[in-house]
Amino acid sequence: MSVISLVPVLALADSVPQSKRWFALGGFNRALYSDIRYDFKNEDYDFTLSRIDADNAEVFKNNVSVGYFFDENYAVSMGVDQLRYVLANGQTVKISGDIANVDPAFNGSYKKDSVTLTDDFIMFDKSDAINYLFVDHSYYSEYREYTPLEDGNVTAHWLVGLSAGMMVPKTNAILFTQESFDGLYLAGAGVNVKVGANLFLGQHFFVQSEMKMGYANLWNVKMTEDELTDITQQFSFGQINLSVGGLL
Repeated sequence: MSVISLVPVLALADSVPQSKRWFALGGFNRALYSDIRYDFKNEDYDFTLSRIDADNAEVFKNNVSVGYFFDENYAVSMGVDQLRYVLANGQTVKISGDIANVDPAFNGSYKKDSVTLTDDFIMFDKSDAINYLFVDHSYYSEYREYTPLEDGNVTAHWLVGLSAGMMVPKTNAILFTQESFDGLYLAGAGVNVKVGANLFLGQHFFVQSEMKMGYANLWNVKMTEDELTDITQQFSFGQINLSVGGLL
């Protein structure tokens, strides 16, 4: 659903041109995430947490996009995908690095040691969403299977695409009981590839399904109000999207 799909207009009846048309769509997605890695650094600590499992915060997330068919088989679009997850506390992860002047329970040097995530250590909730603002370029082809309808045909198409954009999260986090930062901000960038299929119903409306695989690098994660704290994050993600849309 993410953005692309949009315009199955490719193989519609001759009365519906497939180029030089605007389209819009919206829908929902179900996302999965790889193990996540965080790097934390300031004057009191320099450590890495890895092999962190991110649970889906909600079953469904939202996607919206608008685009333009500049050719019979190619479209560009802009959209927003919401990526939501929560770091489940109580899980055991790997820690490497040094912590000092923070809390006697956590001060020390680590080298691929095991540590349990607790509320007094770190709590990280992306259920308010990482908003993936992307630009997409897609290629559409068609299967050309028609079923007569009163107002047109049913047409199936497959598509492939490439997207890239910025990650703008809203974070609810606690790090060593420091005052948390809660607001939208530019944190990093992402890229994804996708494959999908859409079904055009009649002259203007369609439904679309997509599978996306992507990678995100957040080099400016904000968990606290401390401007001197440097936090980075990397993860891969996959999505199954379902959306509805139409030609404008």
